[in-house]
Amino acid sequence: MSSANVIVPPDISKLIIEREKLWVEFDRAHGLVGDLKQLSQHIPDCAPAELQLKFGADSIPTTELETVIPMVKEKINVSNRLKSEVKSCYEEIETIKRKQKTLIVGLAVGGAVVLLIVLILLISIIAQLSS
Repeated sequence: MSSANVIVPPDISKLIIEREKLWVEFDRAHGLVGDLKQLSQHIPDCAPAELQLKFGADSIPTTELETVIPMVKEKINVSNRLKSEVKSCYEEIETIKRKQKTLIVGLAVGGAVVLLIVLILLISIIAQLSS
């Protein structure tokens, strides 16, 4: 059966167009919810962030989410970069601590060897003087 012969009254046509727009918005919002779920895996439980956003009275949740999601992604990227830098600094500190311990042990052994040599020289000089 062909639908080419169906005549839709203008008031029904407006409702159909509005319904299509609503479903498009729903699909867009559903995609944004998926993005938010992915982002939530990267965000620990903590105090809410201050994003300092101001939306107009005519803004809708999907446009607000489309504005906020890139900002949240950027904050997560910055956080990950800072975590990486902190980890790198921590590893560098641990390396310096190991070098410090090695240096202290080396200086202690070197000092003991020098002290032993000085004692041996003193003993040999005292032995030569007493003979």
